[in-house]
Amino acid sequence: MSERYVSVGAFAQRLDTSRQQVHRWIRKGELSFVRVGRLIRIDAAEECVRRATFRRQEESHAIARLLNERRPGGTNAGPLL
Repeated sequence: MSERYVSVGAFAQRLDTSRQQVHRWIRKGELSFVRVGRLIRIDAAEECVRRATFRRQEESHAIARLLNERRPGGTNAGPLL
């Protein structure tokens, strides 16, 4: 049975990201958490949300790269119209 709440380090490891990135999401209000004394715990269900968000961001970046490669002059060629 998996844990309901995990530490910042465990959450970061599950998503293959840094603890600093997890703290950034918390500061920006993009990640819900609970405090247990001085400790921060994150609901393990948030992992699914974060994974889906990563996937969408990666797809968006890949599409942008493809569009940029097809534009004459690359990234400084102005808007695509």
